[in-house]
Amino acid sequence: MTMKKLFAPIILAVTLAIVGLGSSCRSARLAPGGAYSGVSTNGVTNSVSQLAFFQADSAYDLAYSAIDAAFKFERENRALLWKLSPDIKHTLDKIRPQASAINMKYLAARAAYIAYPTPAGLGDLQIITDQLRQLSAAAVAVLPKN
Repeated sequence: MTMKKLFAPIILAVTLAIVGLGSSCRSARLAPGGAYSGVSTNGVTNSVSQLAFFQADSAYDLAYSAIDAAFKFERENRALLWKLSPDIKHTLDKIRPQASAINMKYLAARAAYIAYPTPAGLGDLQIITDQLRQLSAAAVAVLPKN
């Protein structure tokens, strides 16, 4: 199987997930009792912030999956990609530690948000997610498209 045949389904899946996530989140509701159902305070559950937390987690998971797929693709096709251009591996090698650092940063911010959910904490999660999106776009862009 060629690289194009291997990588095309990854790009298609990520694109469909991004489109689906963007359109379905506008009118989404969380099921009661789920992992993101929220904490009840005096009988009132803040479902709006929990939905935003779910959306932040979902967006992060999607961006992380895209960058992880790019790394996995490079690792599984390293010899062929090296023949095309050593810059592919070198570029991804520069991105890997940044992705790891962003992941650790997100996990810490997520734990802090769970402990004390505030709009500022949610904003931090969204900022970190945007950083990972940019990094995953750079990782995917370095891979050959043909």
